[in-house]
Amino acid sequence: MEYVLIVIVAILLGVFLVVVLLSAAKHTEEEETEGVEDINNKVVAELVDADFVIEKILYMRDLDTQDLQDGCKQFLGININEKKLLLIDYSASTYRIVPFSDLMSYEVYVNDSTSTSGVATGIFYGVFTISSKTKVRDLKLIIKLKDINCPYIEYELIGVKYFQGTVMRSVSQNSAIFRNCISDLQKVVSYLDLIISENQKTI
Repeated sequence: MEYVLIVIVAILLGVFLVVVLLSAAKHTEEEETEGVEDINNKVVAELVDADFVIEKILYMRDLDTQDLQDGCKQFLGININEKKLLLIDYSASTYRIVPFSDLMSYEVYVNDSTSTSGVATGIFYGVFTISSKTKVRDLKLIIKLKDINCPYIEYELIGVKYFQGTVMRSVSQNSAIFRNCISDLQKVVSYLDLIISENQKTI
């Protein structure tokens, strides 16, 4: 009888722990989503004083915001007439306005390995040739700049979430989430490739 009670208590504790972890992960997602939206609103408000007009906005869906409105998603902005980029560092809640000429290259990382870099030939070939059984736990875009004080800006679309330790999250390469992220990344790097190509013509 005592053994049965111990087993029941152990099962109940296990169920309770799972519920707590799921609830914590959901709470962390909501906080992160609100954080991105707050940063976006702050940047847009400050751009009025910076006298920068966004002529083209490139939104990037990520693991937490793919089903939400655009204002909750990470983005970069382009002013074609002034030949400038708006890049947002979401980890530091800051932004930079850089001339096209300061854009050196970019890299797309999947599971901590470089899958493609600009200027890319056969964009994202490396991303789609990883095993279809591979779980994607990390997907990020790193934009490299000619600036000793800020050599790069990183956009993390799929990554590790933390709550009282490490909670790993991953998605299948065949999942809609991953393909949505890749679709947005393809649009972004297409513009980056054009800018880098133009920069190389002036060298």
